[in-house]
Amino acid sequence: MRYLVGLVLAIAAFIALVYWSIQYPGITLVSWNSEPTHIIQGRTAAFILYIGLAFLALHLALNAIYGLLGLRQRLKKYYRQRTLARGLVKLTEGNWSRAEKLLLHQIDAADTPMVSYIAAARAAHMQEAYDRRDEWLRQALQHDSSARLAVGVSQADMQITAQQFEQAYATLINLQQTYPKHPYVLKLLARVLYFRESWDELLALLPELLAQKVLKPEDMYKVEKATLEGLFEKQLKEGGSPKLKNLWQRLPSEVTLHPEAIYLYAQSLMKAQDYITSAEWLETNLNQFWSDKLADLYGRIPQPNLDQALRNAQQWQSTQGNNPVLLLMMARLYKQQSNNALAKHYYESSVNQAPNAEAYLELAELLKELGETNNAQQTYAVGLRYAIHKKGERLILLSNE
Repeated sequence: MRYLVGLVLAIAAFIALVYWSIQYPGITLVSWNSEPTHIIQGRTAAFILYIGLAFLALHLALNAIYGLLGLRQRLKKYYRQRTLARGLVKLTEGNWSRAEKLLLHQIDAADTPMVSYIAAARAAHMQEAYDRRDEWLRQALQHDSSARLAVGVSQADMQITAQQFEQAYATLINLQQTYPKHPYVLKLLARVLYFRESWDELLALLPELLAQKVLKPEDMYKVEKATLEGLFEKQLKEGGSPKLKNLWQRLPSEVTLHPEAIYLYAQSLMKAQDYITSAEWLETNLNQFWSDKLADLYGRIPQPNLDQALRNAQQWQSTQGNNPVLLLMMARLYKQQSNNALAKHYYESSVNQAPNAEAYLELAELLKELGETNNAQQTYAVGLRYAIHKKGERLILLSNE
Protein backbone atom coordinates (compact mmCIF):
# COMPACT_ATOMS: atom_id res chain seq x y z
CA MET A 1 0.00 0.00 0.00
CA ARG A 2 2.82 2.44 0.87
CA TYR A 3 4.45 1.80 -2.53
CA LEU A 4 1.23 2.86 -4.24
CA VAL A 5 1.05 6.02 -2.13
CA GLY A 6 4.69 6.82 -2.92
CA LEU A 7 4.10 6.32 -6.63
CA VAL A 8 1.06 8.61 -6.57
CA LEU A 9 3.03 11.31 -4.72
CA ALA A 10 5.95 11.03 -7.16
CA ILE A 11 3.65 11.37 -10.16
CA ALA A 12 1.91 14.34 -8.55
CA ALA A 13 5.25 16.03 -7.84
CA PHE A 14 6.41 15.39 -11.42
CA ILE A 15 3.20 16.82 -12.87
CA ALA A 16 3.54 19.84 -10.59
CA LEU A 17 7.10 20.47 -11.78
CA VAL A 18 6.09 20.16 -15.44
CA TYR A 19 3.22 22.54 -14.88
CA TRP A 20 5.54 25.01 -13.15
CA SER A 21 8.07 24.82 -16.00
CA ILE A 22 5.33 25.51 -18.54
CA GLN A 23 4.03 28.45 -16.57
CA TYR A 24 7.52 29.84 -16.13
CA PRO A 25 9.47 28.83 -19.27
CA GLY A 26 13.15 29.50 -19.42
CA ILE A 27 16.52 28.21 -20.37
CA THR A 28 18.49 25.86 -18.20
CA LEU A 29 22.25 25.86 -18.52
CA VAL A 30 24.36 23.00 -17.21
CA SER A 31 28.16 23.24 -17.34
CA TRP A 32 31.13 21.50 -15.77
CA ASN A 33 34.76 22.40 -15.86
CA SER A 34 35.51 25.67 -17.58
CA GLU A 35 35.57 24.47 -21.13
CA PRO A 36 32.85 25.80 -23.50
CA THR A 37 32.35 22.29 -24.82
CA HIS A 38 31.18 21.13 -21.40
CA ILE A 39 27.95 23.08 -21.51
CA ILE A 40 24.44 21.75 -22.03
CA GLN A 41 21.52 24.09 -22.33
CA GLY A 42 17.89 23.65 -23.16
CA ARG A 43 14.40 24.48 -22.07
CA THR A 44 13.70 23.96 -18.40
CA ALA A 45 10.61 21.82 -19.13
CA ALA A 46 12.64 19.44 -21.26
CA PHE A 47 15.31 19.13 -18.55
CA ILE A 48 12.68 18.33 -15.92
CA LEU A 49 11.19 15.68 -18.17
CA TYR A 50 14.60 14.13 -18.81
CA ILE A 51 15.46 14.10 -15.13
CA GLY A 52 12.14 12.42 -14.31
CA LEU A 53 12.65 9.80 -16.99
CA ALA A 54 16.21 9.23 -15.77
CA PHE A 55 15.01 8.61 -12.20
CA LEU A 56 12.33 6.23 -13.51
CA ALA A 57 14.91 4.34 -15.59
CA LEU A 58 17.24 4.16 -12.56
CA HIS A 59 14.42 2.84 -10.39
CA LEU A 60 13.54 0.14 -12.92
CA ALA A 61 17.20 -0.82 -13.31
CA LEU A 62 17.71 -1.13 -9.55
CA ASN A 63 14.57 -3.28 -9.24
CA ALA A 64 15.80 -5.54 -12.05
CA ILE A 65 19.21 -5.93 -10.37
CA TYR A 66 17.51 -6.69 -7.01
CA GLY A 67 15.30 -9.25 -8.70
CA LEU A 68 18.30 -10.95 -10.34
CA LEU A 69 20.18 -11.00 -7.04
CA GLY A 70 17.13 -12.51 -5.22
CA LEU A 71 16.49 -15.06 -7.95
CA ARG A 72 19.20 -17.33 -6.60
CA GLN A 73 17.66 -17.31 -3.14
CA ARG A 74 14.22 -17.97 -4.56
CA LEU A 75 15.57 -20.86 -6.61
CA LYS A 76 17.24 -22.31 -3.51
CA LYS A 77 14.00 -22.01 -1.57
CA TYR A 78 12.05 -23.68 -4.38
CA TYR A 79 14.62 -26.50 -4.52
CA ARG A 80 14.42 -27.06 -0.76
CA GLN A 81 10.62 -27.14 -0.82
CA ARG A 82 10.63 -29.54 -3.76
CA THR A 83 13.15 -31.79 -2.01
CA LEU A 84 10.99 -31.85 1.14
CA ALA A 85 7.91 -32.67 -0.93
CA ARG A 86 9.72 -35.50 -2.72
CA GLY A 87 10.93 -36.85 0.61
CA LEU A 88 7.39 -36.88 2.03
CA VAL A 89 6.12 -38.62 -1.11
CA LYS A 90 8.80 -41.31 -0.78
CA LEU A 91 7.89 -41.69 2.88
CA THR A 92 4.25 -42.23 1.92
CA GLU A 93 5.24 -44.70 -0.80
CA GLY A 94 7.27 -46.76 1.65
CA ASN A 95 10.68 -46.00 0.14
CA TRP A 96 12.13 -45.36 3.59
CA SER A 97 15.83 -45.13 2.71
CA ARG A 98 15.33 -42.67 -0.15
CA ALA A 99 12.87 -40.66 1.93
CA GLU A 100 15.35 -40.30 4.79
CA LYS A 101 18.09 -39.05 2.44
CA LEU A 102 15.82 -36.52 0.73
CA LEU A 103 14.41 -35.22 4.00
CA LEU A 104 17.86 -34.64 5.45
CA HIS A 105 19.30 -33.04 2.29
CA GLN A 106 20.32 -29.42 3.02
CA ILE A 107 18.20 -29.59 6.17
CA ASP A 108 20.12 -26.81 7.92
CA ALA A 109 18.90 -24.38 5.25
CA ALA A 110 15.30 -25.66 5.36
CA ASP A 111 12.45 -23.37 6.38
CA THR A 112 11.05 -25.97 8.81
CA PRO A 113 13.89 -28.31 9.83
CA MET A 114 11.83 -29.67 12.73
CA VAL A 115 9.25 -31.13 10.32
CA SER A 116 11.97 -32.64 8.15
CA TYR A 117 13.70 -34.21 11.15
CA ILE A 118 10.48 -35.78 12.49
CA ALA A 119 9.67 -37.19 9.04
CA ALA A 120 13.24 -38.50 8.70
CA ALA A 121 12.89 -40.12 12.14
CA ARG A 122 9.77 -41.91 10.91
CA ALA A 123 11.68 -43.15 7.85
CA ALA A 124 14.53 -44.42 10.04
CA HIS A 125 12.01 -46.06 12.38
CA MET A 126 10.43 -47.96 9.50
CA GLN A 127 13.91 -49.28 8.68
CA GLU A 128 14.23 -50.38 12.34
CA ALA A 129 17.17 -48.00 12.69
CA TYR A 130 16.07 -46.89 16.15
CA ASP A 131 19.33 -45.13 17.07
CA ARG A 132 19.09 -42.92 13.99
CA ARG A 133 15.39 -42.36 14.70
CA ASP A 134 16.15 -41.06 18.18
CA GLU A 135 19.00 -38.91 16.88
CA TRP A 136 16.79 -37.17 14.31
CA LEU A 137 14.17 -36.53 16.99
CA ARG A 138 16.85 -35.05 19.24
CA GLN A 139 17.94 -32.80 16.39
CA ALA A 140 14.32 -31.73 15.81
CA LEU A 141 14.03 -30.67 19.43
CA GLN A 142 17.32 -28.78 19.22
CA HIS A 143 16.05 -26.76 16.26
CA ASP A 144 12.73 -25.94 17.92
CA SER A 145 12.50 -26.37 21.69
CA SER A 146 8.82 -25.35 21.60
CA ALA A 147 8.05 -28.54 19.64
CA ARG A 148 8.57 -30.77 22.68
CA LEU A 149 5.02 -32.12 22.56
CA ALA A 150 5.13 -32.92 18.83
CA VAL A 151 8.51 -34.61 19.11
CA GLY A 152 7.53 -36.46 22.28
CA VAL A 153 4.29 -37.98 21.02
CA SER A 154 5.97 -38.92 17.74
CA GLN A 155 8.73 -40.69 19.63
CA ALA A 156 6.31 -42.47 21.98
CA ASP A 157 4.09 -43.59 19.12
CA MET A 158 7.06 -45.07 17.26
CA GLN A 159 8.39 -46.71 20.42
CA ILE A 160 5.02 -48.37 21.00
CA THR A 161 4.84 -49.74 17.46
CA ALA A 162 8.37 -51.13 17.97
CA GLN A 163 7.16 -52.72 21.26
CA GLN A 164 9.66 -50.64 23.21
CA PHE A 165 7.18 -50.25 26.03
CA GLU A 166 9.65 -49.29 28.76
CA GLN A 167 11.12 -46.50 26.62
CA ALA A 168 7.65 -45.34 25.60
CA TYR A 169 6.57 -45.34 29.26
CA ALA A 170 9.52 -43.11 30.21
CA THR A 171 8.82 -40.77 27.29
CA LEU A 172 5.12 -40.41 28.14
CA ILE A 173 5.59 -40.01 31.90
CA ASN A 174 8.00 -37.18 31.14
CA LEU A 175 5.48 -35.60 28.76
CA GLN A 176 2.59 -36.03 31.19
CA GLN A 177 4.37 -33.89 33.78
CA THR A 178 4.12 -30.93 31.39
CA TYR A 179 0.89 -31.86 29.60
CA PRO A 180 -1.15 -33.78 32.25
CA LYS A 181 -4.48 -33.56 30.40
CA HIS A 182 -3.41 -33.71 26.77
CA PRO A 183 -5.75 -36.27 25.09
CA TYR A 184 -3.19 -37.92 22.85
CA VAL A 185 -0.62 -38.21 25.63
CA LEU A 186 -3.28 -39.88 27.80
CA LYS A 187 -4.29 -42.22 24.97
CA LEU A 188 -0.72 -43.35 24.33
CA LEU A 189 -0.03 -43.71 28.04
CA ALA A 190 -3.16 -45.86 28.48
CA ARG A 191 -1.96 -48.11 25.65
CA VAL A 192 1.49 -48.50 27.20
CA LEU A 193 0.08 -49.24 30.67
CA TYR A 194 -2.26 -51.81 29.14
CA PHE A 195 0.59 -53.64 27.41
CA ARG A 196 2.75 -53.45 30.55
CA GLU A 197 -0.19 -54.71 32.66
CA SER A 198 0.36 -51.79 35.05
CA TRP A 199 -3.16 -52.05 36.41
CA ASP A 200 -2.74 -49.75 39.42
CA GLU A 201 -1.44 -46.89 37.26
CA LEU A 202 -4.08 -47.55 34.62
CA LEU A 203 -6.78 -47.44 37.31
CA ALA A 204 -5.57 -43.98 38.36
CA LEU A 205 -5.81 -42.89 34.74
CA LEU A 206 -9.34 -44.21 34.13
CA PRO A 207 -11.29 -41.16 35.47
CA GLU A 208 -9.43 -38.80 33.13
CA LEU A 209 -9.87 -41.18 30.19
CA LEU A 210 -13.61 -41.34 30.90
CA ALA A 211 -13.95 -37.59 31.45
CA GLN A 212 -12.22 -36.65 28.19
CA LYS A 213 -13.63 -39.58 26.17
CA VAL A 214 -10.15 -40.21 24.85
CA LEU A 215 -10.93 -43.77 23.74
CA LYS A 216 -13.73 -45.19 21.64
CA PRO A 217 -16.47 -46.83 23.75
CA GLU A 218 -15.42 -50.35 22.72
CA ASP A 219 -11.76 -49.60 23.51
CA MET A 220 -12.68 -47.98 26.82
CA TYR A 221 -14.71 -51.07 27.74
CA LYS A 222 -11.73 -53.30 26.90
CA VAL A 223 -9.34 -51.20 29.00
CA GLU A 224 -11.72 -51.01 31.97
CA LYS A 225 -12.39 -54.73 31.91
CA ALA A 226 -8.71 -55.68 31.66
CA THR A 227 -7.78 -53.25 34.44
CA LEU A 228 -10.39 -54.55 36.86
CA GLU A 229 -9.73 -58.19 35.99
CA GLY A 230 -6.02 -57.66 36.61
CA LEU A 231 -6.59 -55.85 39.91
CA PHE A 232 -9.21 -58.32 41.17
CA GLU A 233 -6.99 -61.27 40.26
CA LYS A 234 -4.11 -59.68 42.15
CA GLN A 235 -6.28 -59.13 45.25
CA LEU A 236 -7.58 -62.70 45.09
CA LYS A 237 -4.02 -64.04 45.20
CA GLU A 238 -2.93 -61.68 47.96
CA GLY A 239 -5.83 -61.85 50.40
CA GLY A 240 -9.13 -63.04 48.97
CA SER A 241 -12.45 -61.42 49.83
CA PRO A 242 -11.21 -58.82 52.38
CA LYS A 243 -8.68 -57.48 49.88
CA LEU A 244 -11.36 -57.37 47.17
CA LYS A 245 -13.72 -55.38 49.38
CA ASN A 246 -10.98 -52.94 50.32
CA LEU A 247 -10.09 -52.42 46.66
CA TRP A 248 -13.73 -51.82 45.71
CA GLN A 249 -13.99 -49.08 48.33
CA ARG A 250 -10.99 -47.33 46.77
CA LEU A 251 -12.25 -47.44 43.19
CA PRO A 252 -13.45 -44.14 41.62
CA SER A 253 -17.23 -43.72 41.42
CA GLU A 254 -16.94 -43.36 37.63
CA VAL A 255 -15.76 -46.98 37.60
CA THR A 256 -17.94 -48.58 40.30
CA LEU A 257 -21.15 -47.39 38.66
CA HIS A 258 -20.36 -49.24 35.44
CA PRO A 259 -22.35 -52.52 35.02
CA GLU A 260 -19.25 -54.39 33.87
CA ALA A 261 -17.39 -53.39 37.03
CA ILE A 262 -20.33 -54.57 39.16
CA TYR A 263 -20.30 -57.91 37.34
CA LEU A 264 -16.53 -58.42 37.65
CA TYR A 265 -16.63 -57.59 41.36
CA ALA A 266 -19.42 -60.12 41.98
CA GLN A 267 -17.58 -62.72 39.89
CA SER A 268 -14.39 -62.16 41.90
CA LEU A 269 -16.28 -62.50 45.19
CA MET A 270 -17.66 -65.77 43.88
CA LYS A 271 -14.13 -66.98 42.99
CA ALA A 272 -13.09 -66.06 46.54
CA GLN A 273 -15.98 -68.31 47.69
CA ASP A 274 -17.62 -65.39 49.49
CA TYR A 275 -21.03 -66.52 48.28
CA ILE A 276 -22.99 -64.51 50.85
CA THR A 277 -21.48 -61.15 49.84
CA SER A 278 -21.62 -62.04 46.15
CA ALA A 279 -25.31 -63.02 46.31
CA GLU A 280 -26.25 -59.92 48.33
CA TRP A 281 -24.31 -57.70 45.95
CA LEU A 282 -26.09 -59.14 42.90
CA GLU A 283 -29.51 -58.92 44.58
CA THR A 284 -28.96 -55.26 45.44
CA ASN A 285 -28.00 -54.35 41.89
CA LEU A 286 -30.64 -56.50 40.17
CA ASN A 287 -33.27 -54.77 42.27
CA GLN A 288 -31.98 -51.44 40.93
CA PHE A 289 -31.53 -52.39 37.26
CA TRP A 290 -31.88 -55.56 35.24
CA SER A 291 -28.79 -57.12 33.66
CA ASP A 292 -28.72 -60.50 31.91
CA LYS A 293 -25.05 -60.94 32.87
CA LEU A 294 -25.77 -60.32 36.56
CA ALA A 295 -28.79 -62.62 36.44
CA ASP A 296 -26.77 -65.39 34.81
CA LEU A 297 -24.11 -65.10 37.52
CA TYR A 298 -26.76 -65.09 40.28
CA GLY A 299 -27.99 -68.48 39.07
CA ARG A 300 -24.49 -69.96 39.23
CA ILE A 301 -23.72 -68.98 42.83
CA PRO A 302 -24.11 -71.73 45.45
CA GLN A 303 -26.87 -69.84 47.22
CA PRO A 304 -26.56 -69.55 51.00
CA ASN A 305 -30.35 -69.02 51.26
CA LEU A 306 -32.16 -70.81 48.44
CA ASP A 307 -35.66 -69.90 49.57
CA GLN A 308 -34.82 -66.19 49.56
CA ALA A 309 -33.08 -66.53 46.19
CA LEU A 310 -36.18 -68.13 44.65
CA ARG A 311 -38.43 -65.44 46.10
CA ASN A 312 -36.15 -62.84 44.52
CA ALA A 313 -36.34 -64.67 41.17
CA GLN A 314 -40.13 -64.80 41.30
CA GLN A 315 -40.24 -61.08 42.06
CA TRP A 316 -37.97 -60.31 39.10
CA GLN A 317 -40.16 -62.49 36.89
CA SER A 318 -43.08 -60.17 37.59
CA THR A 319 -41.21 -57.41 35.73
CA GLN A 320 -39.06 -59.42 33.30
CA GLY A 321 -41.67 -61.99 32.26
CA ASN A 322 -40.29 -65.00 30.38
CA ASN A 323 -36.81 -63.63 29.93
CA PRO A 324 -34.80 -66.75 28.89
CA VAL A 325 -31.85 -65.74 31.10
CA LEU A 326 -34.20 -65.38 34.08
CA LEU A 327 -35.79 -68.75 33.28
CA LEU A 328 -32.35 -70.37 33.13
CA MET A 329 -31.45 -68.78 36.46
CA MET A 330 -34.64 -70.19 38.02
CA ALA A 331 -33.86 -73.65 36.58
CA ARG A 332 -30.44 -73.59 38.22
CA LEU A 333 -31.86 -72.38 41.53
CA TYR A 334 -34.48 -75.14 41.57
CA LYS A 335 -31.77 -77.64 40.66
CA GLN A 336 -29.77 -76.46 43.70
CA GLN A 337 -32.93 -76.99 45.74
CA SER A 338 -33.25 -80.51 44.24
CA ASN A 339 -36.67 -79.60 42.88
CA ASN A 340 -35.94 -81.45 39.65
CA ALA A 341 -39.43 -81.22 38.17
CA LEU A 342 -39.46 -77.42 38.25
CA ALA A 343 -35.79 -77.30 37.21
CA LYS A 344 -36.63 -79.44 34.15
CA HIS A 345 -39.58 -77.19 33.30
CA TYR A 346 -37.56 -73.97 33.44
CA TYR A 347 -34.62 -75.46 31.53
CA GLU A 348 -36.95 -76.55 28.73
CA SER A 349 -38.73 -73.17 28.65
CA SER A 350 -35.41 -71.30 28.52
CA VAL A 351 -33.76 -73.26 25.69
CA ASN A 352 -36.90 -73.16 23.57
CA GLN A 353 -36.82 -69.37 23.74
CA ALA A 354 -33.06 -68.86 23.45
CA PRO A 355 -30.92 -71.91 22.55
CA ASN A 356 -27.90 -72.22 24.81
CA ALA A 357 -25.31 -74.98 24.50
CA GLU A 358 -24.48 -74.93 28.20
CA ALA A 359 -28.16 -75.09 29.18
CA TYR A 360 -28.73 -78.03 26.79
CA LEU A 361 -25.90 -79.90 28.50
CA GLU A 362 -27.18 -79.14 32.01
CA LEU A 363 -30.70 -80.25 31.06
CA ALA A 364 -29.44 -83.46 29.42
CA GLU A 365 -27.44 -84.35 32.53
CA LEU A 366 -30.48 -83.65 34.73
CA LEU A 367 -32.65 -85.87 32.54
CA LYS A 368 -30.03 -88.59 32.71
CA GLU A 369 -30.10 -88.39 36.52
CA LEU A 370 -33.88 -88.65 36.42
CA GLY A 371 -33.64 -91.78 34.31
CA GLU A 372 -35.22 -90.17 31.24
CA THR A 373 -32.74 -91.74 28.85
CA ASN A 374 -34.54 -90.97 25.58
CA ASN A 375 -35.15 -87.33 26.55
CA ALA A 376 -31.52 -87.04 27.66
CA GLN A 377 -30.24 -88.41 24.33
CA GLN A 378 -32.53 -86.10 22.37
CA THR A 379 -31.34 -83.09 24.37
CA TYR A 380 -27.70 -84.08 23.88
CA ALA A 381 -28.32 -84.32 20.12
CA VAL A 382 -30.15 -80.98 19.86
CA GLY A 383 -27.45 -79.30 21.96
CA LEU A 384 -24.66 -80.76 19.83
CA ARG A 385 -26.31 -79.63 16.59
CA TYR A 386 -26.75 -76.13 18.03
CA ALA A 387 -23.12 -76.01 19.20
CA ILE A 388 -21.95 -76.88 15.67
CA HIS A 389 -24.45 -75.08 13.43
CA LYS A 390 -25.63 -72.31 15.81
CA LYS A 391 -29.14 -72.94 14.61
CA GLY A 392 -31.80 -73.49 17.23
CA GLU A 393 -34.63 -75.99 17.06
CA ARG A 394 -37.55 -76.63 19.31
CA LEU A 395 -36.94 -79.25 21.99
CA ILE A 396 -40.00 -81.44 22.71
CA LEU A 397 -39.51 -83.84 25.61
CA LEU A 398 -41.51 -87.04 25.98
CA SER A 399 -43.86 -86.92 28.93
CA ASN A 400 -44.27 -90.71 29.42
CA GLU A 401 -40.72 -91.40 30.58
